[in-house]
Amino acid sequence: IIDDNIIACDILKKMLNSFGFDVDIANSGYDGLEAIEKNNYDIVFLDYKMPNMNGIETYKKIKSLPKSTPKTIMITAHVKNELLDTIEELGIDSYLVKPTSPSTLYDTIVDLNKQKISQNTLHIKQSKSNECSFIGVKILLAEDNQLNQDFAKELLQSVNISVDIANDGLEAVELVKHKIYDIVLMDIQMPNMDGLTATKHIRAMGSSDEYFKKLPIIALSANALSMHKQLSLESGLNEHITKPIDPKELFDTLKKFLKNINLNVENNSISNYNLEVNSKILDTQEAIRRLNGNETAYIKLLKQFAKKYTTIYETINKLRHGDIDILEKKIHEIKGVLGNLGAKKVFLLLQNIDTILKTKNMPQDYLFTQLKVDLDELFTEIDRLTEEKTQKKDFNKEKVLELLDTIKQNLEDDIVKASETLEELEPYLQKNYKDIADNLRDLLNEFDTDGVKDVIVQSIDKILKR
Repeated sequence: IIDDNIIACDILKKMLNSFGFDVDIANSGYDGLEAIEKNNYDIVFLDYKMPNMNGIETYKKIKSLPKSTPKTIMITAHVKNELLDTIEELGIDSYLVKPTSPSTLYDTIVDLNKQKISQNTLHIKQSKSNECSFIGVKILLAEDNQLNQDFAKELLQSVNISVDIANDGLEAVELVKHKIYDIVLMDIQMPNMDGLTATKHIRAMGSSDEYFKKLPIIALSANALSMHKQLSLESGLNEHITKPIDPKELFDTLKKFLKNINLNVENNSISNYNLEVNSKILDTQEAIRRLNGNETAYIKLLKQFAKKYTTIYETINKLRHGDIDILEKKIHEIKGVLGNLGAKKVFLLLQNIDTILKTKNMPQDYLFTQLKVDLDELFTEIDRLTEEKTQKKDFNKEKVLELLDTIKQNLEDDIVKASETLEELEPYLQKNYKDIADNLRDLLNEFDTDGVKDVIVQSIDKILKR
């Protein structure tokens, strides 16, 4: 692994070790080049963005060595047309987009060694709890909203589907050009290039390659009317799934295009999850079912929603005095997210507002007044729910300082231990320092070690002055 980010190296190393690989790490292109000169490697994972000598420059020097070039996988955080073209021109064997999942990593390695997993070798692992596993299925998800991306990834990866993300139609077209997928899940409303246009571009490439003609592309849309479904099909899409996504509908649709898979996805009873909420504002049981029973993922998504959309009503209220189309896009965005989270009451109200906006008319004031009431109730419910799931302990200054220092010490060497220490620390911070816990968790999730260090230094100073 050649990457200047120590945390990223550690995570990738742990995944590769779990597959049985022996792994060496170099934290610069120069160190990586030196290691390759001295050793014979089967595969090199090469980060694109490194100081002094980036991944492309490093690969050129590796190729110039007087020995055979090992299989090389370029790692990049962003999908760019120019980079993908350069990777192809130089003969780099494959690439991965950060962050990657174990299943995506595994599939990339298998493909690299020309041991293609065909649909004939795909198989399903079925557990007693009816959890299903699509082995070897590769899906491209084109979706611009991060919360919706996270929701869909949680659902798809829960059945071991390998998922790549495109943030708009342009990225989707580029990824399909450079990588083989079994299915594309295509959101319709996206910036830069929408899903219908992206599909037309992909189908237009079919004159030179049958793959682009036959690739199953499934629309994801909040519009359930038959006219919208017909428009999707006319644009070259194979099927249309309505948001919010229902697991049974999604898996049944996937099964239709993966004909050799015999999969029975039951519409499981939703009465046995631990999380209980007695409110009309949030149907937690339905939302967790949509996540294939992953309650932890649901709580995580609720927290992300509360953080990202805390001022959403103020934003909507300002847009009421501007362009109707911009307001409609914002309403459509928030409606899709809340549908996945099980906020049915607000979802239905937003659906009503959205329908009126699509006619180029401004909804009456009472609808927005009701929206504010419902959103306030929703945020209150989310706060209560997420706090219920977080244990609280009396503040202990010495213990807190000790744990903060432990996190700081482990940042470079053991990110997993740092995260586990934060879990131990969080209960002590819930009463008076919840913002510190939230900031540390967000930064750790993003592997921003410098940011974590800054927050720890500031927090220690704040606590010592208490």
